[in-house]
Amino acid sequence: MERTTGKKPFFEPLKYRIYNHLLLSDETLFTHPSPDHGIAVHHFSFYFGIILNTPVMKPFLLLFALSQFIVITLFAQAGTLDADFGSGGLVKTSFGPDDNGICVAIAPNQKIIAGGMTYDSTGKTVFAITCMLPNGQPDRNFGRSGKITYGFGIDCPFGVKTIAVQPDGYIIAAGTLILYDAGNTPVAQIIRFTPTGDIDPAFHGGGPLLISYFEPSSIALQTNGKIVIGASYKGNMGVLRVNSDGTLDTDFGTSGHVLITGDAKNGGETTSVLVQPDGKIVWAGAYDYWDLMVARCNNRGVLDANFGAGGVARITVNTNELCSINAIALDSRNRIITAGGHYSESANKDEILICALKSNGVLDNSFAGNGKMNVSITDLCSAKGVAVQSNDQIVAVGMSWHHQQHKWILCRANNDGTLDTNFGSGGKVTTVWPDDFDAAYGVAIQADGKIVVEGYAGYAFGTARYIAKSLKSVIFGDAMPVQSTSVTSSLDATGLTISPNPAQAQLTIHGLNPSGQTIISVKDAIGRDVLTTKTTAQSEYTLDIHALPPGTYFLQLSDGKKRQTKTFQKMH
Repeated sequence: MERTTGKKPFFEPLKYRIYNHLLLSDETLFTHPSPDHGIAVHHFSFYFGIILNTPVMKPFLLLFALSQFIVITLFAQAGTLDADFGSGGLVKTSFGPDDNGICVAIAPNQKIIAGGMTYDSTGKTVFAITCMLPNGQPDRNFGRSGKITYGFGIDCPFGVKTIAVQPDGYIIAAGTLILYDAGNTPVAQIIRFTPTGDIDPAFHGGGPLLISYFEPSSIALQTNGKIVIGASYKGNMGVLRVNSDGTLDTDFGTSGHVLITGDAKNGGETTSVLVQPDGKIVWAGAYDYWDLMVARCNNRGVLDANFGAGGVARITVNTNELCSINAIALDSRNRIITAGGHYSESANKDEILICALKSNGVLDNSFAGNGKMNVSITDLCSAKGVAVQSNDQIVAVGMSWHHQQHKWILCRANNDGTLDTNFGSGGKVTTVWPDDFDAAYGVAIQADGKIVVEGYAGYAFGTARYIAKSLKSVIFGDAMPVQSTSVTSSLDATGLTISPNPAQAQLTIHGLNPSGQTIISVKDAIGRDVLTTKTTAQSEYTLDIHALPPGTYFLQLSDGKKRQTKTFQKMH
């Protein structure tokens, strides 16, 4: 078996028959790209023996054999972009000159369905949906080259605000129309598409279900095929239920809906909904912008007296401090996990707020000490989406504003309310698209655990996929000469860094030896040299990488005594 790099063998197994002793018999690793992660690890049987069995010669020959190879151990840390997805982990989708991605769902076949907004030919905002294969490429069997739009001449300012995929692959999308000539009346628009992007004729006669004054924000599916929609109604938190044929389920609550009314001056709004395994329905949002509100009802639409106070849990974070819930999820203990934002008066900045409620609606004090976890990434940040992994770790995504730049932000918390330090940098990740305005809004977990995030990428849909588990891999290459004495190297310094990462056209290396020579080589995912140069007496060097195809690369630096390897992502 042979692995090639250009014209020379990448790795050639050596087998020698052993007469009396086996010098080395082990399982050796080699790597190649895999659809599961950027660098995959596989076993390759490697047997090395010698004909000469003279005891004196064995150490010498072993040292000689090992000097022919070098093993570079690489790590893909959880929270890094997945190089097997799109261009270095990122996919940008455009319908026109001004689009916004807002929500995302994973189909049973692991295709990625993202929804948002674009403009039609008359300048009206309409539904926009894109379907991607698991590797981020457009699904050519969906609509036109993986994209569809829907509208009929009435503005739908946010387009698809929420999206869900049924077990049969059919797609349900919802958003809000605005009737400007009727006092800006909001109208819920709910429609279903087939797996190929056609309007489903079996849902509401092949058209949208329209419900006046409701503003949908979230969809949850029940096992009996009914569709639950979190929606605000005239400043009240509400929830709707729709039958599988697209008609309003009038057996649910009052004529198909349940509302939470109160004395809030600024009203309330529903931002998220979920269905528990026992069929109970939970929805959440903000109440007067000062408190968090979570409500629960049974399958018939009757408020659950065993939850909060009469079915409603109201949470004050801090007196006179603004807060919000933008998304909710359920963990394996049936705790309700909320994610949103909170203005901290003491810190004078906006922070991500994650809360954990017990099944009775009371804050769980085993989570962050009081059930409430604040995460600060920049001076201004908020979570817009949340998902719970199979191990109960919590992934929250959102946006930040710092130094005149919008960024995507992610954080991952353990189930006790502490940041997962194995994720990104101290539990936090920021992603910068090369655009003016970026914001992450939706998040979903694939069957393999990878994290898919959707949002704005300037004036286009942005989709990113992140590795959920740290991965270890190795690359074999030509070895440095074996040194018989101790040496010092300028590459021992810990200040060696590269930026930006991901990079598009140029990659700058910082911390080089200003008084010596450094050989710089770039290897692709299977270890082939794709770029080589050297620098003398420079502490900083900028590589031109514009001609490299998008993907994961390994930057190898050598001063003749020691090697250092850095990983970077090349984007379009």
